[in-house]
Amino acid sequence: MAILEFKKRKEPKILFGIKLPSIAMNFYNEIKNKKLAYDIVKSTFNINTQRLINLVNVLDGENNHALVVVIYDNFVTQKEQSRLNLEIEIFDFSIFEFDYNHKINIEDVIKRMKN
Repeated sequence: MAILEFKKRKEPKILFGIKLPSIAMNFYNEIKNKKLAYDIVKSTFNINTQRLINLVNVLDGENNHALVVVIYDNFVTQKEQSRLNLEIEIFDFSIFEFDYNHKINIEDVIKRMKN
């Protein structure tokens, strides 16, 4: 007889968000392959491939459309990500705007935030 141990699914914890420039939002809205879009965002911002992220269309305070990359503390597989409900109702986390003329490494930002 085998003993099964079930791990309770850890709820995703939002660390922060990144507001993308309007051109990135336009590309994202036109691209058909959303998995490719997520892969490009992770590669561009040097985000760990297993880190959970979400791309969310939002309206800012002036009713302008924007695209925000939500960065989570969790690491998940593609299969696990499809089971999670990542709908965000309340935006009670920091949303940053970076200077996109410089290289951005989100994993370094996360390390500095945790220290």
